[in-house]
Amino acid sequence: MTPSDTCAAALSAEDVASVRHVDRAAVAEQIRCLSILRPMRTMCDIAANWLIIAAAVGTAMWIGQWPAYIVAGIIVATRQHALGVIMHEGTHYRIHNRRDGTP
Repeated sequence: MTPSDTCAAALSAEDVASVRHVDRAAVAEQIRCLSILRPMRTMCDIAANWLIIAAAVGTAMWIGQWPAYIVAGIIVATRQHALGVIMHEGTHYRIHNRRDGTP
């Protein structure tokens, strides 16, 4: 059984709320599944955030109206927050398997 197969059997909120006793083995399996590092996905997420920032700024400049600047500012702020969350995960070595940063 691969990790992706066990991830499909994740607990839902209804499962947890409907029983008084939580199956600790199932919870441990779900935590192990969520703890698998996926460096390529993280790098794609970082690139996607930067592309969204560039597209928002470029679109606002192309439109040239102040409402577009406000919307672009909100979009940029949300993507900066997302990049900050990814950076925080990096400080806990949750982006890549190697701690020295080499591929």
